[in-house]
Amino acid sequence: MQPASSIRETASRVLEQHCVQISAAGPWRWRCGLQNGSLHPMQASLGDGFLHLASSPHPWIVTAPLLERALRANRSLRGGVRFALDASSRNLHMRADLPIFDEVQLTAALQSAAVGFHEGLTAMDAGDTQIEPALPASSGSSAVDFANVLSDVTWRYSQRSANEFSVELDAEAAPTATLFWHDGRAEAGVELMRSTGVSGAHPALATFLLTANSALCFCQAYSQPAPDQEIYRLRSCLSASPAPEEVENALAALSVGYRLCAREAGLLLTETAAQAYLSARNLNAHSSSTDLKED
Repeated sequence: MQPASSIRETASRVLEQHCVQISAAGPWRWRCGLQNGSLHPMQASLGDGFLHLASSPHPWIVTAPLLERALRANRSLRGGVRFALDASSRNLHMRADLPIFDEVQLTAALQSAAVGFHEGLTAMDAGDTQIEPALPASSGSSAVDFANVLSDVTWRYSQRSANEFSVELDAEAAPTATLFWHDGRAEAGVELMRSTGVSGAHPALATFLLTANSALCFCQAYSQPAPDQEIYRLRSCLSASPAPEEVENALAALSVGYRLCAREAGLLLTETAAQAYLSARNLNAHSSSTDLKED
């Protein structure tokens, strides 16, 4: 692992080279602008070997339907970018955690995150979320390289196909995670649960999981629609050619995310619990236009 001084120097150089309007905001903290189609004001900070980015581009009026849409949008955003909600239910924002190994890797991660921030803003401003289909596992010569990377990690895994692997997480009762890549995009993911007809469950789960996205590192919750149900998952986005350390970080992040989210999210599958949770968060499950209530 790099010494803290080296990590800080790497992060500072990359931010200065690829951001605009950069200024120090405190020890290991910066304010800056990330350019991709439009300028995204950012708060950047260092912690635990990651460059943490957060952006609040718009004061969105927070409603339960908006949060459901944001959680679905997380499925397709690149660069590990995710929508998140603060504990007050007032600040819907975007954030990303970029692991720092070297300057080249961090530069690529920052550029990918810039795309993801732009995609998130576009999706929400359009008033609807453009969901990509699930990325299929594909075959290719890179499968041998990826298998070699996995041979250097400490997690138990098995190979499903050329570019897809199953990995056992360090979380009680967790299903096996899937590790795969397609067209230069790699990720690790695990299913949290599925929800069917309970009307309050979907907005309650969206609120809870977006709030969890504010606390999780290198891991994001998202949802995707399926016939007669909504599927809730966690994922960690990797670089196209991840180092063993990056895979280790991703699987550890998924394990922590599952331990923190699975049980609590499961409690919201009943109508009574879902409505009580939404009431405590001052959100209306059924209104598409009701503003956030004042405390």
